[in-house]
Amino acid sequence: KKVWLPWRVFVMPGVTLGDECVIGANSLITTDIPANSLAAGNPAKVLRENFPKRPDENAKENMIAGMFKDFFEYLEYCGFTIQKTDSANGFKATITGNNITGTLIYIADSSIPEKPSMECAVVYTNADASALKNLHAKGFQTVVSLNTNQRIGTGDTGEEIIGFFSRYGVRFSRLD
Repeated sequence: KKVWLPWRVFVMPGVTLGDECVIGANSLITTDIPANSLAAGNPAKVLRENFPKRPDENAKENMIAGMFKDFFEYLEYCGFTIQKTDSANGFKATITGNNITGTLIYIADSSIPEKPSMECAVVYTNADASALKNLHAKGFQTVVSLNTNQRIGTGDTGEEIIGFFSRYGVRFSRLD
């Protein structure tokens, strides 16, 4: 699961790659590679274990805050207006411009937001698949979980934030 094999990597028959390992380009994998490792070469050797190093919760929160900050700066650069209201567990931002109006809600806990009257995307720090499906059934166009890397639904605001997160290497599996 979540193994990255770039160009011209050859994996010999019978070799097992552990979950979340990264292999360098032009590598020949002749032996098993343990999970969470960086390996490269011909034949490939493990260069680092526990790679990449997992950030702690505080570092994750700072990364998420930085991504949203960059996202809003990008939207403002593109001519959109952002009206953001912070709350104890996240924020709600109304985005208008280019004949589009949408709402982006970020929730750091598991609370359920009140649905606005316009197109809306909800981003949770931590929500399971059933919670995402529930919110989507209640009328939210796009619902995303950052910890489980899952999403459901589609809408302009949701697709924009999902595309922006992909610039940071964050990918989401579709539930629909």
